[in-house]
Amino acid sequence: MARLLALLGILAIALVAWLTFGERAPTPQPGHAPGHAPGHAPGHPPGDPPPAQAPAETNSHGPVAVQDQGAAPAPTPPAREPAPVAAKAADHPDWIAFPDGTALPPLNGVAKAPKITWHRLLPFTKVTGLERDAQGREWYVHENGARSTTYIDARGQAVGELSMPAATKPILEDH
Repeated sequence: MARLLALLGILAIALVAWLTFGERAPTPQPGHAPGHAPGHAPGHPPGDPPPAQAPAETNSHGPVAVQDQGAAPAPTPPAREPAPVAAKAADHPDWIAFPDGTALPPLNGVAKAPKITWHRLLPFTKVTGLERDAQGREWYVHENGARSTTYIDARGQAVGELSMPAATKPILEDH
């Protein structure tokens, strides 16, 4: 048993080392097609010199500078609609019941909303709006930025979900 545990420990250490120090795929450079070495023509074997390029015109004046188009525009956040009017949870048993005793209609084609459990790390706050994400799913937006929704999953069952969006963080390259 001790040998088995020692072997598993060594394998775990080797896996962590491989994941930490393993070779990373090179980052493609601007102007180069992914999967091709610089200076090689696409579809041409990397070991052979690239074929000569014929000029596009006989009156060519050499390469033409390409103007920088600047950074791509930032994606627009989903449009937020005002929050629907909340009703009493006791009056609408099939709606999403919130901890403050209010209820709102289920979203995304759900007829009877499942119970959504709030957590102390993601506390309930009042619904302030309704938005649709890039996949077309509707979400209730809360005062603290949390989002709640209901939808039908792949098995055909109603699901309630909570989420707290986080800012996208850059991935730093290893040097």
